[in-house]
Amino acid sequence: MPRASQLAAARRILFFSENFAPGSVAEELALWLAGRGHRVEAVAAAGTRAGEPQGWWRVDEHRGIRVTRCPRRRAHLPRGLGRELQDLSFALSSAPVLLSRARRFRPHLLAGIDPTGATLPILLLAARRAAAQSWVHLGDRALLGAPLLRRAGRVSLASFDAAAQLEAAEIGEGQRLPLPVWTDTRLLHPLPVSPLRDSLGLEPDAIVALYAGSLEPSQGIDRVVAAARLLPANGAVVFVVAGRGGSWAGLAAATHSLPLKLLPWPRLANLNALLGLADLHLLPADLDTTDPLFPAKAAALLASGRPILATGEVPPTLAGAVLPMAADPEGIAAAIIALAAAPLERRRHGAAARQAAQDYHDKERVFRRLEGALGLRDAPGLAAAS
Repeated sequence: MPRASQLAAARRILFFSENFAPGSVAEELALWLAGRGHRVEAVAAAGTRAGEPQGWWRVDEHRGIRVTRCPRRRAHLPRGLGRELQDLSFALSSAPVLLSRARRFRPHLLAGIDPTGATLPILLLAARRAAAQSWVHLGDRALLGAPLLRRAGRVSLASFDAAAQLEAAEIGEGQRLPLPVWTDTRLLHPLPVSPLRDSLGLEPDAIVALYAGSLEPSQGIDRVVAAARLLPANGAVVFVVAGRGGSWAGLAAATHSLPLKLLPWPRLANLNALLGLADLHLLPADLDTTDPLFPAKAAALLASGRPILATGEVPPTLAGAVLPMAADPEGIAAAIIALAAAPLERRRHGAAARQAAQDYHDKERVFRRLEGALGLRDAPGLAAAS
């Protein structure tokens, strides 16, 4: 049994997140902290995945974590007025629940993961009433300008330039927790040859330029297709696009006349095989562009040990792994041709990508750093876990 001193050192953490579902950032953080010996609960929305029941208020257990689910009016489209009404409905239904759980659970830390403008005041109120430290984690920059954010105890942001963004948002120096984008470098790792090559009927010497993620114009997928039109249909370079989104139909039609193959978005268990298919990765939007289908995309691409061609500014830490390319189709095509013709350069940049993933973007490293910054290191089980 744990000693009394260990139990006294336990940290109680209450998560508050509209999206607490398998694969979400909130679930990932909560499970990791629970595995480190912390006592974790969550208040979240019901029906966060398509096909799940909306229902009313209910309590369930998710992999050992008590989760109180609150109803909401689900938007048909995740934008505009419909999204605002969805966020407001969750804020109203969850407010009394969060206040009640904060009073009963007495958390040391109240964690709001990607809160909205409607839920941020409730989070801060519950933390104040429970005499708990408040921590807000942002997966993107949408809420950075909210004045109430400056009242949170700690504010973390996962981004390649998180420190500069937090400072620009006038978050106090003692509040800022800039984090690199993270990925699981054990789950995602270099493959000598992907099993998908044979299933796609690729020639042994084919050079695969892979785009993985949302098939939306905002992600630059249209420029990738335009670049494919500039390369010979039977040449050495084959474009492989994997994802889902509004451009799927147009891409499917383009496969008949272009050096382009289209794949559906894989299950998590098959993601490494997909990324290992690449000889080079394409990021036609810059490294910090949020992809709703593929969170932490750039970090995952680095972990696969393949070079990346990206538009926009490249951080100094990734100079050996990410090669800049122009944003227009001609520039994308030229960058692909140059790298396709340089196998030694591809191997060198791919090795640098894997090293950067392990040094800066490894999930375990990032989470331990976060745990320490939040003052949670002396919880039971930490010594053993280390």
